[in-house]
Amino acid sequence: MADKGFKRTGSEAVKRVQAMLGSFDVSIEGVSEGGYSVDVLGQNASCVDVSLEDGCLTLTQKTLEAGSGRISVRLKADLCELIDIVSVSGDIKLKRTGAGEVTLNSTSGFISANQVKAEGSFRAESASGGFDGSDISATDICLNMRSNAIKLSGAEASNEITVDSGSGDVSLSDVRALELKLESASGSVKINSCEFKHSFFIRTYAGDAEVKLMSATGLIKSTSGNIRFAGGSRELIIESTSGSIRALGEFERVRISSVSGGIGITSKLPSAERISVRTVSGDIDVWCPEQALHRVFAQSLSGSVRKH
Repeated sequence: MADKGFKRTGSEAVKRVQAMLGSFDVSIEGVSEGGYSVDVLGQNASCVDVSLEDGCLTLTQKTLEAGSGRISVRLKADLCELIDIVSVSGDIKLKRTGAGEVTLNSTSGFISANQVKAEGSFRAESASGGFDGSDISATDICLNMRSNAIKLSGAEASNEITVDSGSGDVSLSDVRALELKLESASGSVKINSCEFKHSFFIRTYAGDAEVKLMSATGLIKSTSGNIRFAGGSRELIIESTSGSIRALGEFERVRISSVSGGIGITSKLPSAERISVRTVSGDIDVWCPEQALHRVFAQSLSGSVRKH
């Protein structure tokens, strides 16, 4: 007969949470009171071992191929030094909690995090699952999803945000950091209302990129996807092989190049130092204040060039 489940509670402080799970979903929620509680529910719940030793709460699924179930952990939100969760196919969920370091890894499960604070790094990785995170703060945020979507909103990293996507779409909204490094193989990229004080790098191979942000310097590269940029940057570089490019904002220096895609740029800054636009076979349209027209360098080998 299938197990109904069990519960473990204690008054001890939990300093670390480590889990090695197969098919069980796990959720960790921070609470205001001390101590901890662990609820294990589902088929073959007895295959999950729960132990607390020297402040380390350990969750282990002894038989990884056992039936699915759910593990709910509640603990005091601000005491953990480490949260390290590894799962084969179960989902991972964090809510209203934090730690010195947070690492979440599920081979095929979905990962979600809401109101999570990491004094160090926050890392989430999945081979075929996706990620949905909001209100996350950390020194560094690293997201690696090979075949499903990545969604991050209301997040802040005091250093760097790194995003690596295989075939899933990427969406960043209201995100702040010193630097952004984002690479997408075939999914679309949408960045809205974000700020990266030092720099950003965005690389897409087959997906479109729609980018709205502020940054000191930035580079966007695309092989075959279209690029749309709006915002401001002291120095902006956009390169595309066959996709079209549109840019709107305030730029001190901007360089845009394409092999076969058309280019349209609207620069609002009268004191722009240099606007360089080049394409092999696409048309070029440049809109800028009259004071900056003489600092526009535009060239197309087979397309038309228009300055407005």
